[in-house]
Amino acid sequence: LQPVYSVGGSITQAWMRKTIRQALDQYGDEIGEILPEELVARRRLLPREEAIRRVHDPSTPEAGQEARRRLAYEELFLYQLKLQAYRALTREKADGIAHRFDREEIRAFVRALPFKLTGAQKRVIAEILDDMEASYAMNRLLQGDVGAGKTVVAAVALYATVKAGCQGALMAPTEILAEQHFRSLQALFASCGVQIGLLTGSLTSRQRRDLLAALQMGLVDIVVGTHALIQEDVFFRRLGLVVTDEQHRFGVEQRSLLRRKGLNPDVLSMTATPIPRTLAITAFGDMDVSVLDELPAGRKPVKTYWVRPAM
Repeated sequence: LQPVYSVGGSITQAWMRKTIRQALDQYGDEIGEILPEELVARRRLLPREEAIRRVHDPSTPEAGQEARRRLAYEELFLYQLKLQAYRALTREKADGIAHRFDREEIRAFVRALPFKLTGAQKRVIAEILDDMEASYAMNRLLQGDVGAGKTVVAAVALYATVKAGCQGALMAPTEILAEQHFRSLQALFASCGVQIGLLTGSLTSRQRRDLLAALQMGLVDIVVGTHALIQEDVFFRRLGLVVTDEQHRFGVEQRSLLRRKGLNPDVLSMTATPIPRTLAITAFGDMDVSVLDELPAGRKPVKTYWVRPAM
């Protein structure tokens, strides 16, 4: 078995193999273990020095795979440690908005809904409200299939930020989706006195100017929109909660621009993309993850079909 390296220019495979072999012969003994012994034993991992030697010169394909498994585990372990350290540092800063709202008012709003919430929705709402009351800035991913009821969960969170004297923003990737959310929120808040605005590229110059002025003066409690929300001339009086729907369709910088419209507002990202929970925690390690794993009563299951092309 011979290792194959990614080389270019005047560097050849033979030169690279010889150089790495010499490096391991001279300095291999200096390779120290960085994982706890208990973890290495429990996960049945190779010692670090042995894994690095084997991955460059495996005696069998199986030996090479064992070496790769050890090094891959180490890489992911260190990645998770970094994310958890970042998360702990973020929470220690306590520089977010500690929302102050009456829980009974929130419960009354939920009781007035024209449908009953599922157990999963109630659990997720409790997690979000706990985060919003804390002094650190919430950064939570809400994951659930189409029809699981993510919008009403976001509505409860937006209602809470309004009751705490703040404003909320919901950003959707398309005008059609933004208008759907706008109408849904209008229906849910019809009797609550909550002022909602819709900001998209379809507004006339006058409509846009009037809405931006009302938003800056605090006359609009919740604004729903597309990428138009992150333009430079959009200002809030006190932005407390940012909700992004289908968050995977926005870039990191786009989501960051909306968040910077306030002073460390809470962030709730929603997605229906079927990412397994464990993978979501890995990919979004600096986020808390809430999962809606229960469909509302009477909701028809989503069916997916694979249609072969005509021959």
